[in-house]
Amino acid sequence: MKIAILNSYIFPIPAVRGGAVETLIESLVKGANEDQTVELTVFSLYDQAAFEVSKKYPRVSFKWLKRPAYIDLIDKNVTTLLRLLKRDKNLWQKNYLWQLVSKRKTRKLLLAEDYDLVIIENAIFLPKLFSSKKLATKYRGKVYFHTHNLHFRKIYPSKAFAGVISVSRFLEKNTRWCFGKQLPFKVVYNGVATAQFERRVTKNEKERLKLKYQIPKDAPVILFVGRIMPKKGVLEVVQAFQKLENTHAHLVIVGASSFGMGQMTLFERELSQIVQEHPRIHATGFVNNQELGKYYALADLVVLPSLWEEPLGLTMIEAQLAGKPLITTNKGGIPETTSATNSILLEVTENLSKDLAFAMAEVLSDLPSWQKKALQAQQEAKQRFSEQLFYQNIKRALKEMSK
Repeated sequence: MKIAILNSYIFPIPAVRGGAVETLIESLVKGANEDQTVELTVFSLYDQAAFEVSKKYPRVSFKWLKRPAYIDLIDKNVTTLLRLLKRDKNLWQKNYLWQLVSKRKTRKLLLAEDYDLVIIENAIFLPKLFSSKKLATKYRGKVYFHTHNLHFRKIYPSKAFAGVISVSRFLEKNTRWCFGKQLPFKVVYNGVATAQFERRVTKNEKERLKLKYQIPKDAPVILFVGRIMPKKGVLEVVQAFQKLENTHAHLVIVGASSFGMGQMTLFERELSQIVQEHPRIHATGFVNNQELGKYYALADLVVLPSLWEEPLGLTMIEAQLAGKPLITTNKGGIPETTSATNSILLEVTENLSKDLAFAMAEVLSDLPSWQKKALQAQQEAKQRFSEQLFYQNIKRALKEMSK
């Protein structure tokens, strides 16, 4: 079976620049590379590092879309103008021109090939491609949308569409209206490279990593992992940490807003200033996916207080796979990834930073008990969120919806 995977072309696949959707697509790439029944082609933004890593997957084909520098410059200037007009200094970069150009490139490639199935990975601008007569006829009943986020407008899928895959029940409930009543929905939970987060670092490795950030050997480590954006709750983590009393714990913040693309938002710069003024708060910047396991292994406690409606919560799954006590919120699909028995799930209120500080103190004061709960959560996460299970469930969902 010949399958094509399309995406937003903002970050490359393999996921050398990070990105939750890109990482999940690479999980499908790994599965297809071992699956003799599938011929997978991935449409991806060109990136030299990604091109080199793609050689690890000889049974998977890649169609590389190059983004000219002038298009990137125009989109950046448009974003700057919109930030001024909307008075939103943290507005995520818009890619209007690149969407138009990449859509044309995608159309040309789809017409030149014959795929049995086409999966659109969360790229909300691509369904319109199949409203054209040529593509709608050629791929009638062969196109599936894999939704990873809330959408706020109708998508009006054409006759080419056969179904929708959602990453959580929360997302299915809140996005079904976008696709109309006729299309079938299937929920498939995300998968994670479990071995990467089960990694056990040696005592020397842990000491070297602590030395890098000038953390004392016996100091507990609180970890935040995620994009450095207001909606991820990183500022609330910092505020909560500053409220902690009688502790010699250190806070390590892993992540950037732009997944290693070299851009820094005003929010990041403001947060960086706070970090620089506190001797026990450390920011790593962007960390490659393959290196994340070391930071989870370093942590005694992971705090991920998302403020927005998380479609599922990939970092929450990672923290549990690493066997670490988790403090998070009950926003969106997060409760589908864990339980209040083994983790702390908080309401998002105006007192969140205070509640976080209380929860951090509770866990740090009784780490052995919380570590036992974390190990139970780890076992449950391994059974529910492995890459292998994810790949098989995607195949099963596609088969069931194609009947």
